[in-house]
Amino acid sequence: MSYNVPPTEAMPLDGFYMIAGMDKRIRIEKGRSYAVDSWMYLMLLEIRPNMVLTKDIAPKAPGKYIGYNLTFSKEESFEVTAAGSVESQVGGHTFTLIPLQ
Repeated sequence: MSYNVPPTEAMPLDGFYMIAGMDKRIRIEKGRSYAVDSWMYLMLLEIRPNMVLTKDIAPKAPGKYIGYNLTFSKEESFEVTAAGSVESQVGGHTFTLIPLQ
C-alpha cells in the first residue's frame, strides 16, 4: 500500500492519470505509482485503492523514467510524449497514461 512504500523526491511526472482503454485512475507521486480506483487485472489480480503498482521511479533522461513494477515483477519505463500523455511499457505491455490535472 502507498503508506508502506517510502516516497522519494517529487518529480515532474507526479500527478493523477487515467489509464487509456481501462478508464482507471492512478497517481504517480514521489517515486511510486498507486491505484486510485479498484479493478481486476486480467482476471488474476485485484487492484485496490492505494495499492502500489510501481516503486522506485527515477529519472533516466529528460522526459524518461524507470521504476520497478510490482504487478509484473519487472522494470517499467515511462516516457512523456509531445502531447503530454505518458507511455508506460512493462512486461511486453504498453499503457497510455492520460494526465487528469
